[in-house]
Amino acid sequence: MCIRDSRSCSGSPSNCSSCADGFYLSDNECLRICPSGFFAYDASGSCVKCGALCLTCFISPNNCLSCRTGAYLYFDTSTGSQICKSCTFPCSSCINSPTNCISCASGYFLREGMCIKRQCPYNFFFDVSSSSCVICDPACDGCYGKDDASCISCAVGHQTTQGRCQACSSLPGMISTNQPGRCQPICGDSRRVGTESCDDGNLIASDGCSPQCTVEPGYRCDGGNSTSRDRCFSIIGPTVFLVPADNSTTFTLIFNKKMPPCT
Repeated sequence: MCIRDSRSCSGSPSNCSSCADGFYLSDNECLRICPSGFFAYDASGSCVKCGALCLTCFISPNNCLSCRTGAYLYFDTSTGSQICKSCTFPCSSCINSPTNCISCASGYFLREGMCIKRQCPYNFFFDVSSSSCVICDPACDGCYGKDDASCISCAVGHQTTQGRCQACSSLPGMISTNQPGRCQPICGDSRRVGTESCDDGNLIASDGCSPQCTVEPGYRCDGGNSTSRDRCFSIIGPTVFLVPADNSTTFTLIFNKKMPPCT
């Protein structure tokens, strides 16, 4: 005698060949619900495997309810049924069309429904957390991360200061140039910064600090920094003249230039 759910069996009571009403034959078993990837076919009383791309189906193997990974659901107007079609590589999953990607194959990232080779456009970097290309910080001229400390080099109007690309306008005594990664000191603003060897607060020549903020020959400039100006003085000694006073042994010393006070 066959088991209760079986209509007929062969060899043993559990080796079913047909099933009772409401049950379906699957691998010689009688099941009330067919396994995933099969549908209950009433005409034969058996579980029939769905089409290769269908994850679930009904009525027929290619009338799909859902698709396997790498395929999308498509309504076929010629047959009036839903079928599964393969996504186009490098989409690993897609929706509504073979190229409308929702996930990508290894080595590709998703951007606006497209799978793009993991190579970002200029001034973008690949963000692993979002699997997408993200634009660099405005301070960067190329980058590998999202902030101004992750720049490969600095953009025009910025230069590297303390490990970050900072705007020239934010650096005391500096202005922008038309060259990426380089700021230029403001000569004559009473701040000695950058490549300046002196800054005495003016652009007058022959006072020790030139209009180009270099120390002039025969002078020394001290005291300048990012908040205060230099003071320059001659390091060439004066010429001394001995002038007799009233034909006596008294002489007057006359110097040809004024010297700074001794310190």
